[in-house]
Amino acid sequence: MSPATMIPTLYELAFYQIPEGQRLPDVVFQTIRRGVASKMRDIHRKINQNKLKYVKAFNQYTNVLDPQRDILRDFVFVHGYTSLYEMLFDSVVSFRHEYNTFPVDIDEGNEWFTYLEYMNFRVFPVMSTWDVHDYHTVIHIVRGIMYDINRIPVPGGPCPEELVVMRSYFLSYRKHLENFLNFFESRYSSDTVFMKQKKYVDTYQKRTESDRPLKLLLEFYKGLKAKYRHYMYIPSVMLK
Repeated sequence: MSPATMIPTLYELAFYQIPEGQRLPDVVFQTIRRGVASKMRDIHRKINQNKLKYVKAFNQYTNVLDPQRDILRDFVFVHGYTSLYEMLFDSVVSFRHEYNTFPVDIDEGNEWFTYLEYMNFRVFPVMSTWDVHDYHTVIHIVRGIMYDINRIPVPGGPCPEELVVMRSYFLSYRKHLENFLNFFESRYSSDTVFMKQKKYVDTYQKRTESDRPLKLLLEFYKGLKAKYRHYMYIPSVMLK
């Protein structure tokens, strides 16, 4: 039922004004009674629809603002792991092993060695760092590491053969962190939060604007319903 059809009819408005005890023909009384019952059901249904839309928008906003889901679990599950610690373990441990066992005669003046050695001491925190389950902590750690990685120019020359394996572990590590950032930003970025917040506010305002006249109509029909219980009506057979 559209809002226009919820508006009281002339019959209902007239009935609201007549004094108690007035005898009404059966057809008039029953028409009013059925109309009031139908309209009250429709008003309740519309108010509930407004509430459901509001609750949905509220939940979507609060979930991106402070996610209730386990973001870390969702992320690693997509990539076939059980934890971020497990995902990064091989890359970190293998990179460290390569660094600690590189040939003693390696050219330490090579730009790739300088680059990878810097990364070893700056962007590979101890593994216990990744044994956490709080996305607030992880997202700031990852952003800090990626900031440090991205601000250092990648060497332009060829990578020496003895450093190729170490570089591959570094690239794997970086890729995992990039994937996590992309996963987080695609779902919980500031743009997404602001969009959901605006939708929530708009839905709240629309609900308030829609509910206000509906609640007034509901009170009118409640009063009408309470009033016609005290009225007498004339069954149609009595009119013959």
